Amino acid sequence: MAGEPLVWHADTSTQPTRRPHPNSGYLVRGVDETLEHVAAGRGISFLARSATVFHSHPDVSFVPIPDLAPDQVCLAVAALRTSPLVDDFFTAAQEAAEITAECGNYEMWQLGSGAVSTQG
Repeated sequence: MAGEPLVWHADTSTQPTRRPHPNSGYLVRGVDETLEHVAAGRGISFLARSATVFHSHPDVSFVPIPDLAPDQVCLAVAALRTSPLVDDFFTAAQEAAEITAECGNYEMWQLGSGAVSTQG
C-alpha cells in the first residue's frame, strides 16, 4: 500500500497512518462518499470493520489488514456531572457498544453481506 493515495475525512488535522501517504486530494464527509471515491479509483481508505457490515459498494472490496491495531472509542464525563440523564446515556452507550462489538467479530465480518473480499 506504500505510495497509494489516501482518501480520508475532511478534517485535515487527522493523519490515518503513521507513515505519510500521498493525499488523494479528495477529503470526504462520510463512508458513502469515501466508497464513491475509492470506487472511482481516486485512492484507498482505511475504514472501521463495522463499515463492511453497514455499507457496501459494488465496485469496492473490503480487505482486512491484520497488522493494524483496533481503534477504541471512549465515553467520558466529568466526575461531578452525575445525573439520571448521564446514567441513562452511559447505559445506552454500553448497550450500543455490546451490539456494535459484534460488528467487529472477525468471523461475522468474513461471512458478511458478500461485500468482503480477501483478494487484492
